[in-house]
Amino acid sequence: MTAQAIRIKLTSRSRELQLLITACLLLAAGLATLVLGSGGLVRWLDLAIVGAFAGLFLLLSVALAVRGWGEDQMLLPLAALLSGIGLVMTRRLEPDLIARYGAVYTGVALK
Repeated sequence: MTAQAIRIKLTSRSRELQLLITACLLLAAGLATLVLGSGGLVRWLDLAIVGAFAGLFLLLSVALAVRGWGEDQMLLPLAALLSGIGLVMTRRLEPDLIARYGAVYTGVALK
């Protein structure tokens, strides 16, 4: 597959990428709100969660575009948004629980 064909496939899924970026920004904003509410102490784990979350979902979107699967461009961003809300709620209720199970559940959901 040529670079031109890959570029065409990726640009045809621009709406999905925009919505995924929005879902990742909402996760970052939710975690930032929790950090500010708890005294402003930023944990490296919160930054790692946002980075891994964004990386996994954006990588999955690119893989789907290259393979030509998943023509519905709303389902993956919706799953990302719901997973992000779940991670923020888990972090709010039990901050240490997200380190143990939050990333695992998100990874299983991606599969």
